[in-house]
Amino acid sequence: VDPFYLNMLPEILEETTFRKGDAVCVEGEDEGELFIIFEGSCSYLDGKGDDAELKYLHAGDWAGEEQLVGKVPAARTLTVSSERAAVLVLNSAHYQLVSAATKDPEMRKLTKHCTNLQEVQKALKSAWQIVQSRLRTRSFATTSKDQPLGLEMKPDLKACEVAGALGEGSFGLVLLLRDKATKKEYALKCLNKAHLKKENQETMVQNERNVMTIMDSIFIVRLYRAYEDTNFLYLMLEVVMGGELFDVFSDNDFWGRIDLARFYVASVSIGLAHMHGKKVIWRDLKLENCLLDSQGYLKLTDMGIAKHVVGKTYTVCGTVDYFAPETLKQVGHNRGADWW
Repeated sequence: VDPFYLNMLPEILEETTFRKGDAVCVEGEDEGELFIIFEGSCSYLDGKGDDAELKYLHAGDWAGEEQLVGKVPAARTLTVSSERAAVLVLNSAHYQLVSAATKDPEMRKLTKHCTNLQEVQKALKSAWQIVQSRLRTRSFATTSKDQPLGLEMKPDLKACEVAGALGEGSFGLVLLLRDKATKKEYALKCLNKAHLKKENQETMVQNERNVMTIMDSIFIVRLYRAYEDTNFLYLMLEVVMGGELFDVFSDNDFWGRIDLARFYVASVSIGLAHMHGKKVIWRDLKLENCLLDSQGYLKLTDMGIAKHVVGKTYTVCGTVDYFAPETLKQVGHNRGADWW
C-alpha cells in the first residue's frame, strides 16, 4: 500500500468514546462506516437464533469492511463489553475522497522530492489542505452584479421589498424583507466588503456561508441565498423574531425552570446532531447564539467559526468561558467540544 496514502488515512479517522453497553453500530444502520477498536472490547452475535454465538473484538480489530466498501448497512450490532471503549470511525465518503486525492497529480508532486520525514510531514499537511478545500462548497462568486450563487432554494431577492430594519452589527445592517406576492418575511444580512477586508474577516464570512449552505434543519437558521455586488455581500436568511435565549430567560425570569431547560437542551441537541452529521463543528454554542422564533422554538445561529472537520482540528477559537478542556490544552478537538 502506498505510504503516502497510509499517512493520510489517520487524518480522516474520527475517535469516539463509548461506555459499557453502548451500541457502536446497529444492524441495519450505520451505512458506509468502518469501526476500528482502538481501546477496550466489543461483542456481537454471530449467527441467528439459537445458533448465534457471542464473539468479541479487541484493540486492533475492526468491523464494517463491507459497510465501508459497499456502502451497505451494518450486518450486526456491535456492543461495548468493556467498561470503556475508544473506536476510530472511517466514513466511506471521506475514505473515497482521500483515495482519489492521493492519485491526484497536484498532490503527488508534493512528495516527489521529499528526502526525509520532516519534508514528508510538511507535504502531507499541504496535501490535507487540498483535501479539506474540496470538501467545502463554492465560495462567493466574483461579479459586479447581484446574482444568486447556485443555491436551489427560493426566494428571489428581486421579488422582495424592504419592510424595516432588524438591527445593525459591526459589519453592516440586517434588513427585514417581505416577498411582495407571498408576504413571507426574510432577514437580509448586508456585509460591507471594505470593512470585512480591513478587519480580516473575509474568510469568516465565506466560511459562514459555506457551512450554512449544507445545513437543512428546522433547529438551525436557514440560509436561502447569497448575493454580492461591488460593495456588499448579502446573506438572505430565515427571519427569527423571538430574540436571544439569554434575553428571553432574563426578561421572563425563567432561570431554574427545569421544563424549559429540558426543552431547549433537546432542541440544541437535535441541531448539533444535524451539524455533526455533516462533519461540522460549531465551536460557538452559547445562549446568545440560540434564537427563538415567534412560537418559542429554538434555532442555532452564527456559523462564523464553524468548521468542516474530519478527525481533529487544533485552532483555538470561540468564547473563552465555554472552551472545552481539549481546546484550552491545544491537543486537538473534534465535535465532542460542542457537547462540552
